[in-house]
Amino acid sequence: MWLREALATRDLEQVTPNMASAGERINDARSHVRSARLLADDDRTLAMSACHDAIRKSITAHMAFAGFRPRGGDGAHRIVLAYARDQLPDVVAS
Repeated sequence: MWLREALATRDLEQVTPNMASAGERINDARSHVRSARLLADDDRTLAMSACHDAIRKSITAHMAFAGFRPRGGDGAHRIVLAYARDQLPDVVAS
């Protein structure tokens, strides 16, 4: 239901699935997690930001693999989270 509405409102765009883009996003996410581990003792706030970015990039990797892209601009992060809640309910708690 959410997916259909997001496509209709153009919050989400259907694109050609892109495994290469998904892989790049996963590699970025892994890098952010490594950075978070290094920062954890000295700057917990920055470490948490790195974790947040890793989660967001992991979700956008799933989107790229599935053939979806959030619209840019204001609200893009909200769209990514809504996508995760709808498409990955066993992984994401509401």
